[in-house]
Amino acid sequence: GSRPLAATTDTSADNLTLTVAMLETGLILRDPNGAARTDTTPTGTLIEGRFPRLKVDDYFIVFYVNTADAAETITLAGGTDVTINNSGQTIGQNEAALLLFRKTATNTFTVYIFGA
Repeated sequence: GSRPLAATTDTSADNLTLTVAMLETGLILRDPNGAARTDTTPTGTLIEGRFPRLKVDDYFIVFYVNTADAAETITLAGGTDVTINNSGQTIGQNEAALLLFRKTATNTFTVYIFGA
């Protein structure tokens, strides 16, 4: 059966490197805390290690919410072997995005950002 997951909340006043544990929760609530930030995904190797059953073209989804109390945006960058498909996309204050992580090869992923 499935187990309940708790949202990940982060209020780092700096750029953030996401962990695979954060991705696994499926919901990241992020306050960039004072300025625009660039957050980076884990590496493809780390993602594959956490989700070893994924085959090429399999995917999983993470919801990413910018909970800023001011006009601060979040840009996503890919870790090693992770490509952000629409890399110019930002997530503004009180906006949310759906991140689709698709496995494209061994230890290699493409992230598609929907919304924001």
